[in-house]
Amino acid sequence: MNRFLLLTFFVFNLLFVNYSHLHPAYAESLGKHYEYYIDSTKEVTIDDLLSGRYDDEFKSIKEDYPSFAYSDDVIWLRLDPEKLIEDTRNPHWFEFIDKVNHADLYTVAKDDTYTLEKGGISGVKNQVVDYRSFIYEISSQDLKYIFLKLSGDMPIPVNTKLMSTTSFIEEVAKYKYASGIFYGFMISLSLYNLFLFFSLREKAYLYYVFYVMSFILFQFTMNGLDLEYFGDSLNEWMLINSISISSCILYFFMILFSKEFLGTRKVLPRVNKVLNIMMVLVFLPIIFIPFIEFKTLSDSVSMLGLVVCFLLWYVGYRLMAKGLRIARFYVVAWTILLLTVIIQALSFLYIIPFHPMIFELIPEIGAALEVIF
Repeated sequence: MNRFLLLTFFVFNLLFVNYSHLHPAYAESLGKHYEYYIDSTKEVTIDDLLSGRYDDEFKSIKEDYPSFAYSDDVIWLRLDPEKLIEDTRNPHWFEFIDKVNHADLYTVAKDDTYTLEKGGISGVKNQVVDYRSFIYEISSQDLKYIFLKLSGDMPIPVNTKLMSTTSFIEEVAKYKYASGIFYGFMISLSLYNLFLFFSLREKAYLYYVFYVMSFILFQFTMNGLDLEYFGDSLNEWMLINSISISSCILYFFMILFSKEFLGTRKVLPRVNKVLNIMMVLVFLPIIFIPFIEFKTLSDSVSMLGLVVCFLLWYVGYRLMAKGLRIARFYVVAWTILLLTVIIQALSFLYIIPFHPMIFELIPEIGAALEVIF
């Protein structure tokens, strides 16, 4: 009963805070308001676009969260803010939420003069606000167009918002509250299991602490909090590859805990050897980061995630079929979590469409369900 109440409270808070459309701070995605142009030459400038030569080349977008996947081209997005900004006397804030190499914002006045704000990971040290996403301050007076120039080796999903100062402050507070619930819950769980380890001296509790902390690290990088807290101190290489690195660390500790909890060394010695090999293989992408393209790296990490998830589920199911009671709890709890990791991996591979909920809400609820059960 206590677990059910805890789960209900946790899930309700995450759903309400993240997806309450009645909240005054809620800002819809700008996806369908954009027009886009793909510059294969990489030579088109903002002056060329303002000249009108490319007006007929822009195409409308039908998705709330468009994604251009991995592209060698430069993506130009054009936004007419007239219907989106009611109060033109005060400045507004433009938010680009996902990690990209370059995200340069041009605000164009009615006399075709423009202001450039460089963003993306390459410009994170120039952020006007230290936050998990890329924030641009926009003067609303005489604003004609907003152009967003996107490029780089990383995938290019488009999840953006345009807000007043009040709405932006409320949006930040809303996100901090939701993330505080999740990270506080996971850290408390780690401390509880660490206490159990010191009391009972069973390695499974310690390895579970390592797993939970690695999941926190993974979600920390996935949420872009490494940009917010370490954007000024970490180099660009680390910020670009942080998700891949944290993913490999997570896979390692998932296997380590599962081996100890299920006792595979004794009950499934051959499978245990396979798991030992996988614990080495999950770090190969990190070793090859300097030598391979980002797409190859990301796809390799995603494929490893799928293999690890299916392998761990197979081990749990096989032991459950043998009548091992502890495996039943493992399969029930981990099936939910493994499904969330699989969904994320499929989205990274662009097998299923991009949606921010896949990287924000689903893994947090999945982790909560796993640790409670």
